[in-house]
Amino acid sequence: MSKLQNIFQAPVIFSKASNFLASDTQLAFGAKAFMASMVLAVSAWISFPLYPVPVYLLPNAIVLLALFGGARLGFYAALFYLVEASIGLPVLSGGRIDPLWLFTPVAGYILSYPLVVFVTGWVSERWGKSVVATLAAVVLGQVVLYTCGVANLTRFFGLDVALKVGFYSFGIKALVNLVSTTAIYKIFTGLKLSK
Repeated sequence: MSKLQNIFQAPVIFSKASNFLASDTQLAFGAKAFMASMVLAVSAWISFPLYPVPVYLLPNAIVLLALFGGARLGFYAALFYLVEASIGLPVLSGGRIDPLWLFTPVAGYILSYPLVVFVTGWVSERWGKSVVATLAAVVLGQVVLYTCGVANLTRFFGLDVALKVGFYSFGIKALVNLVSTTAIYKIFTGLKLSK
């Protein structure tokens, strides 16, 4: 087959892949969840240098995955992400490789991702797509994230330090995350103040 024939075959291949992903098979669902986990991994590599801790896009990607993909797809994508981190793929913040991440102070945050996605997606699916419902879904997801994160930090540093380092210091970042993810979601889905 010549190179020119290969070029003309590409749309057929993409069409077949698109048809496969649009199907309702478990294999197609698994492929979608795996691809979503790769989006999470890439978002963990992208950061903005803020003091004292840089802001990574991963928390936004987690919430957007829940809002766009729903509770079920997001949950399995986040599980894939945890497996990828555990086997030593460079999917953690900044492209870090740390198969022992489970034993670090930030493990609570990372372990919460499947639950955060599930809660955010579930609330969004049940309460509708209005701005108020979206904000509520994102806030509840953030509550899960910070509760799990601070709980694990408490094991290492005690409650006072855990709250100071793992919750209070993220107040502005959490607010920016809340507003930015809600705005991005609403831009792509249309702005509605109520159901």
